[in-house]
Amino acid sequence: MTHSPKNVYLIHGWAANRHIFDDLTPRLPANWHIRALNLPGHGDAPFNGGFDVADAADAFAEQISEPAYLVGWSLGGLVALYLAHRHPEKVRALCLTA
Repeated sequence: MTHSPKNVYLIHGWAANRHIFDDLTPRLPANWHIRALNLPGHGDAPFNGGFDVADAADAFAEQISEPAYLVGWSLGGLVALYLAHRHPEKVRALCLTA
């Protein structure tokens, strides 16, 4: 039986950026499609002067074309929860860590 590759989105915590996952991503299966995202105002992501969890979740949902696995760390976990609640058709599973 052949398994299709997993689409995995990694969402970092407060005051970090997507590079927090740089050590993790090479350890994941090579056939997975991994995308590490920057929260607004973190890393090279634009910042409009405010941070809204629901807005961040909605913006990430626009980037997901088919149900995906979301890995959220700290604030990223909260964003992933909002995304799953507001856009359940975009989420296959959640992995939340503190």
